[in-house]
Amino acid sequence: MKLALCFTARDEQDIVETMIRWHVSQGVDLVLVEEAFSSDDTPHILDRLARELPVVVNHTRRSHAEQAQAMTELQAQAYALGADWVINSDADEFWVSRYGSLWHVFAAIPPDIGFVRAEIDEYASDQTLLPHHRSWSGERLAPKVAHRPSPSVTVQFANVSVSGTLPGTRPLAD
Repeated sequence: MKLALCFTARDEQDIVETMIRWHVSQGVDLVLVEEAFSSDDTPHILDRLARELPVVVNHTRRSHAEQAQAMTELQAQAYALGADWVINSDADEFWVSRYGSLWHVFAAIPPDIGFVRAEIDEYASDQTLLPHHRSWSGERLAPKVAHRPSPSVTVQFANVSVSGTLPGTRPLAD
């Protein structure tokens, strides 16, 4: 089983290395990241990590408004590289399981399951956990999606859903 993590990054020097190392420590086999328009050290950090870890960096000039297209292309790249599961994430999100490493959790999902939804929590700038699944402004946060990759999958903006033909036939509730 090959687990991939896909995300876009722009000006994320404060978190991107910690985020990647966390997910690799949780069994992520491949990290695919699109870096665009960073004005800080994000591109250099990603290039250094790509020499050390299973990280593939695509440097582009794509705008944030094109995130869904970028994520769709990254998951297709993960598919081409043999990934069995793709975690769609943001550069400041950490996927955490209560049931073991991420790799073990995804490896245990039955083959007829095509995607999973994960509830997310945010931290305030002072590192305190915000109320259950709420943003700093109090809005309910939409669950994020991980899925089995496919050339026909389209990832929606903010990584909250996918469309297209997914391997597997039913979703697995969180």
